[in-house]
Amino acid sequence: MNRSDNILNGLNESTVIYKYFPMKYLKILLQDCLLRVGHTSKWEDVYENFFLKNEFVFRNLSGNGKRLIGCVYGQSWTLQGESDAMWRIYSNKYRESCAVRIKTTVGKLFSVIYPLDSKNPVHDTSTFIGRVDYLTDEELIKWQQRSIPASEMMRVMIESFFVKRKPFEHEQEVRIIRTIPGDFSDVGVEFLEFEIDPHQLIDEFVIEPRLTDAQCAEVRSQLIDLGVSPEKISQSDLYRFKPSRIVIQP
Repeated sequence: MNRSDNILNGLNESTVIYKYFPMKYLKILLQDCLLRVGHTSKWEDVYENFFLKNEFVFRNLSGNGKRLIGCVYGQSWTLQGESDAMWRIYSNKYRESCAVRIKTTVGKLFSVIYPLDSKNPVHDTSTFIGRVDYLTDEELIKWQQRSIPASEMMRVMIESFFVKRKPFEHEQEVRIIRTIPGDFSDVGVEFLEFEIDPHQLIDEFVIEPRLTDAQCAEVRSQLIDLGVSPEKISQSDLYRFKPSRIVIQP
């Protein structure tokens, strides 16, 4: 199995992806040089891990996979380079923090959790990155109620981590999924940590568009103090009006 087989749903190594961070959390990432991949059980959507929450029937036996939810970790990124919704979700207009969007590629991010030179066979079955597919309620029901050969259970379980409902489609989500062996549901491990060089991983830092020039300058200064190259920092111009010339015919 090749590492590239674990890059799913039309992505490739060079696909550009983004993550919107509240500044207070981005500071932690830059200071600690750690990427924290959290427990998917903490995600708000009740349909996360839906596959493991369902009832499985095999011959005269039935049960569910809820105990395995404790083994699943994930982190959300997005294909959305500019999004009013994303800026508003991750920002509170600088009352406590502001939002900064970072940019990298699928290949760079995936290499953090699945190194290019990995000889560990566990990565083949535990470590994935992929674009999320969005289904209607009817499509999701049909997806769940099919008959699955026992030999394909693992593959279908992995696919399920990259399926969400249509109302979330605006997120255009790309996500990391990392599973760990065994039943860790009661261990209390909130996140997995991976060492990074943030200045190699992150290609761009874009400050949210609603800040004043003075606020933006302050955030820029904070990023530079944390070691970010000034050339990588800019401010989104989403709310900056660009007048055009309209010619009126006599």
